[in-house]
Amino acid sequence: MFPQVDCSGSPQLGAGVNVLQKFVLRLLLAGTLALSSSASADQGTCRGTSRVVEVDTANGPKIGKFQYPGTLDLGLREVVLTFDDGPDPVLTPKVLDILDAYCVKATFFLVGKAAEAHPDLTLEIVRRGHTLGNHSWSHPRSLRRMPSAKGRLEIEQGFNAIYTASAGALAPFFRYPGLSESRSLNKFLQDRQFAIFSSDVNTDDWRKHIKAETIIKGTFQRLQQRGKGILLFHDDRPVLVEALPTILEGLKLRGYKVAHVVPKGPRLEPWASDRSVAQAPVDKPSVYSGSKATPVAHSTPDALP
Repeated sequence: MFPQVDCSGSPQLGAGVNVLQKFVLRLLLAGTLALSSSASADQGTCRGTSRVVEVDTANGPKIGKFQYPGTLDLGLREVVLTFDDGPDPVLTPKVLDILDAYCVKATFFLVGKAAEAHPDLTLEIVRRGHTLGNHSWSHPRSLRRMPSAKGRLEIEQGFNAIYTASAGALAPFFRYPGLSESRSLNKFLQDRQFAIFSSDVNTDDWRKHIKAETIIKGTFQRLQQRGKGILLFHDDRPVLVEALPTILEGLKLRGYKVAHVVPKGPRLEPWASDRSVAQAPVDKPSVYSGSKATPVAHSTPDALP
């Protein structure tokens, strides 16, 4: 179902990527890319991920200067790729193929509902060497405006679904839908030693009617101002699939390196649910095993205010 990719040679884009469009978009970047002779000489080489960055999630760090004072300890011209809102059965495989073509790894913040619907694709993301984080169960517009108990239910059901779909290959990483954080939910996550991710560079690929060239231009303008950082994409957006090859090519030509983020420490273990949030009828058993675990309510919280 999913192709094997050889990263030993030059980038080769998979099916579904418009090569002519890629060429045109690269021309649009020509005025902004300052190419050194060494970068030009290395243009045909698949560089791959430069290094692995371990994140210590003890005490629940808040990461990303778009919202928080601190971020990952990255070097100059070093970036981390992150993708939200998947897995999408049509677009996520194309994003995976593009990442494979450039031999780079990323972190995918999955929506639990989508992971449960597409467990094979969730496992494929893991098989290709990427990191998984949680982006809530149903991607509500604002967790911050929900009653605290319902917000915790959204977070727990998201972890529950992704943990199950990925056979436990889930990092203790969380990103709020719409980056709409809540103090009480922050404490809930930090007490359980989950890192809370924001971003350093937003790409605006989520905006309606935005064009690929606008995403590309804005991404490099913001990245030039910061010099490094966490990039935020959405792998359920067709326009991102159009823009991503040119962004990765532009990163390479500008001398940026791509780091891969993983959690520090042992594999994530299931954690017991808070009894105060498990109030809806349970139609599936919890993945949180053990005498202290309370089954996670699994009814879809789409109707939550």
